[in-house]
Amino acid sequence: MRQRTNTAPTPKLMFARHRGVCKCGRGFIAGEQIEFDPISRNKRCARCIEKRLQVQPNSTNGQLLHFDSYRGVIQRLRTINSMARPLAPHVVNEYWRLMRDISTAPETSKSVKEFLETTARCCSPNGEERFAVSLSEDRDCVHCFEPQKIGEMVLMDFPNRNVHCIWCACTRL
Repeated sequence: MRQRTNTAPTPKLMFARHRGVCKCGRGFIAGEQIEFDPISRNKRCARCIEKRLQVQPNSTNGQLLHFDSYRGVIQRLRTINSMARPLAPHVVNEYWRLMRDISTAPETSKSVKEFLETTARCCSPNGEERFAVSLSEDRDCVHCFEPQKIGEMVLMDFPNRNVHCIWCACTRL
């Protein structure tokens, strides 16, 4: 028999895949942020997570709730993209809200760049490379002709520098 090591998995923050009930009795729906403990298989709602973090302000789990990256947002966008159609109206609204959030993401956000580059549905016929960039000057989208402001994330074809807004390139709803 092997002896069990002391490296037990810690609770992790995630978006609920199904609806359920927190230990406190409060219900949550699919898509809400919860904390899942893989050992006890208990789930905590956002209010319980906040209470626990107020008791333990220096814990490493406290940093997970206020993450700097857009990894959680991108994970949720990918989940919505993989859902069966037609989508419920509240899910469509959530998708548009999250897309609006990532449109002003910093250029250093690797998860946003990867999402935009892999999710783009417009294809370039002549094999141009397309990269997610933050605009340094106002440009217009080549599809919908909507003005794109300085600092917004867009997809740009190189070397001709055509701009594709994320609404035209990445929405399949």
